[in-house]
Amino acid sequence: MQILIQSPIGHSIRLDLHYFYNSILQKHPVSSGQEEEIIKSLEFPFTIRRSNRDRTVSLYYSIYMNRMLCSVVKTNEQYSFLITSYPCDRVKIGEVLWQK
Repeated sequence: MQILIQSPIGHSIRLDLHYFYNSILQKHPVSSGQEEEIIKSLEFPFTIRRSNRDRTVSLYYSIYMNRMLCSVVKTNEQYSFLITSYPCDRVKIGEVLWQK
């Protein structure tokens, strides 16, 4: 099952629940049960940055329980999709694509 999420920069981001449960949660078990927060981080981030390593990757940052949540989105010619999501302590350096 897939969920489509609209980002503030006009991207429709695919969240594949099979991939989420079988890949993202395996790498970041702390994200277990945080599906709604991850969706909110894509819909209502406080900043979106372009990755310095891969120009097709955007980092969506939001605040959750006094920490930051970084959701990583890859965009190709057809669509955008969630790669991973994890708690973090700081915003990475990168081109600002959008700021609240």
